[in-house]
Amino acid sequence: MTKRVSATTIPLLLKSLIDKPQTALELIASTGLGADGVHKFIAAMKEAELIHVVRWDYKVTQPVAVYAFGYGSNTRERWNATEQKLLDLFRNTETSYDNIQLAERLGLGRSTIKKAMNVLTKKRYTIQNPTKPSTPISWRRNPHMAFPDFGATATDAGQRPPTPDRPKPPQQSWFSAITV
Repeated sequence: MTKRVSATTIPLLLKSLIDKPQTALELIASTGLGADGVHKFIAAMKEAELIHVVRWDYKVTQPVAVYAFGYGSNTRERWNATEQKLLDLFRNTETSYDNIQLAERLGLGRSTIKKAMNVLTKKRYTIQNPTKPSTPISWRRNPHMAFPDFGATATDAGQRPPTPDRPKPPQQSWFSAITV
């Protein structure tokens, strides 16, 4: 039987999220709490802006949010493992790669690579080189596009966003407030 989320178990959830970013399923496994309660806890913490999505992991084909404790903006881009490998490869080089070279280098199928490269080209991270009918498709890095960072950065995780400066009202004494 799983434990219910209560005032005594909330510190377990907070400690787990502070230790490292986790998915809802990882929180359930690490704390031994029930799924329904953990999902309600995550919804309440998201509403209060105390946790945020740092990345998206893929379980088979479904994206799963990875949450971290603290202030920060939610990441919107979802990358599967193949796209992450390709982005990491193109991040450090200006070299063009064709479908066959990428398949050999990453140990993946050519159709998988072609599908992922089409996504990256559509998002403008890579550019498809012009080809002749007899040559394989090749891609290169788009030099005008900044590549995304994966995971939470240590600089902004857990920091409250700056509040705008508002003018403070003039101080009044209790006497001046009732005589006016």
